[in-house]
Amino acid sequence: MTDRCCRPAVGLNPDTAAYTKSKPRVRDYMIQHRAAVQQQLVEQETEGLRRQNQWRQQVLDASGKSPNCPPKLTRGSITGQSRPSP
Repeated sequence: MTDRCCRPAVGLNPDTAAYTKSKPRVRDYMIQHRAAVQQQLVEQETEGLRRQNQWRQQVLDASGKSPNCPPKLTRGSITGQSRPSP
């Protein structure tokens, strides 16, 4: 984000934003904040992949069990044996 774009968001004067950002305390905060945001994005992506893999495993488990259903549970219907049970 440029200094001119961030002015309304944080209330900085675009002409003095570079000077303000160069102060050690402000610069340290910006570096820490950027690292925290990046870490949060990585955690969100990891969680999303974990959920996707969990869902994929549930689908594979259900599809592996359905052919092994006894005909008695599906009232002899082959269609019931080929669909995953709830």
